[in-house]
Amino acid sequence: MLMDSCLEGHFSNDDGTEIVRLASRCLQYEPRERPNAKSLVTALAPLQKETSVLSYVLMGLPDRSLSSKETVLLTPFGDACSRRDLTAIHEILEKVGYKDDEHVANELSFQMWTNQIQDTLNFKKRGDSAFHARDFSTAIDCYTQ
Repeated sequence: MLMDSCLEGHFSNDDGTEIVRLASRCLQYEPRERPNAKSLVTALAPLQKETSVLSYVLMGLPDRSLSSKETVLLTPFGDACSRRDLTAIHEILEKVGYKDDEHVANELSFQMWTNQIQDTLNFKKRGDSAFHARDFSTAIDCYTQ
């Protein structure tokens, strides 16, 4: 297997092959052919060798928590996202008139109208309806289908 010389000795050939396979799946053009984050974590977890060592230590990065606290100014939307405040996110999106991509369904080519795409669009519509009704649990369930 062809491997970057900086990585030699850090991975077995089997692990390197698995990482290349995962990377190539992540680069697929069609979103449905790409793995989701959960399946990536599941696939990569067995490849992690030093689980007790923090990632910034493995990468040779300084521990930012020991340095002086830097203040980061966030927009109201960024602040709501950092707090994972779905109600605030919803209110901001409604206030700015966010309309999602209402007209995208009309722009899809005939070839893409398969049952799988139609199901995806239906889940998205249900998720949008749930989001506008502030039923965030249902919205998350629909968006992650």
